[in-house]
Amino acid sequence: IVYDLAVRMGATVPAALRATKYTVWFPSLVLWSSLNIRDVWIILLILLICRQALILQARPKLISLLLLGGVLLALVQFRYYLLFAVAGPVVVSFLVQRSRHTGRNLIIGAIAAMAMIYADQSAGEGRRVRFLDLEELSYIRHWSGVGASSQFEHVDISTPGKALAYLPRGMALFLLAPFPWTLGSLRQILALPETLFFYWLIPWILLGIRHLVRHHFRSSLMAILITAGLTVGYSLGEGNAGTAYRHRAQLLSFFLIFAGVGLEARRENALTRGSPAFAGTA
Repeated sequence: IVYDLAVRMGATVPAALRATKYTVWFPSLVLWSSLNIRDVWIILLILLICRQALILQARPKLISLLLLGGVLLALVQFRYYLLFAVAGPVVVSFLVQRSRHTGRNLIIGAIAAMAMIYADQSAGEGRRVRFLDLEELSYIRHWSGVGASSQFEHVDISTPGKALAYLPRGMALFLLAPFPWTLGSLRQILALPETLFFYWLIPWILLGIRHLVRHHFRSSLMAILITAGLTVGYSLGEGNAGTAYRHRAQLLSFFLIFAGVGLEARRENALTRGSPAFAGTA
């Protein structure tokens, strides 16, 4: 699925193969699959949603639409809040795919999302997206920070200003935990090689996103929006390094696709310039 999705997003075959190999052998993904925790199924369903949406954009068919709806429904059974984080980018990508007015459609999508949130807030206790309320998110974050690997326990993100001020630290926790200088258990030590490898991938992830935005914006927009939205959401809501490490796995496949694209783009540039230094790297 990672290979097929990467190709549909605009990745070359070598880039898609590289992303697939990383996904197959990435230690935490192997571990979560072996333990059969729910995050494994969330990873699978998010990938299937993106893949099915791209298939539907290419060739609209009723069966494809029904399959997409079924996968979205299955995702809700695991984490209902992921519906908004995933369905929103799917809708936006459809708007962008079907029109040349990309900027206008993005604005329309943002307005629609704000209207949905406002309507949900007006429902009082019956609202479904309580996690979009910063005070509620701050409360959730406070209690998720209990434990030996808790980080920034007393942070207050109950207002937009406080949330923005904390976001860089929260993003560092979500993307980089467990920090090598805070290792306190055998499990954290075992995660260190993977963590350091992920650190090495970060420049290539950014390069891959840049390449996709420049050359395959429409087909990659959905994956980029899902990754960005969940990264920000988890960065604000996570208060425990162990939980952040596990939830990051939900986005690892996208990060690895971006890294594969970035590494292959760098390799192609090296070959174009005639530099053998990077061309032979695996």
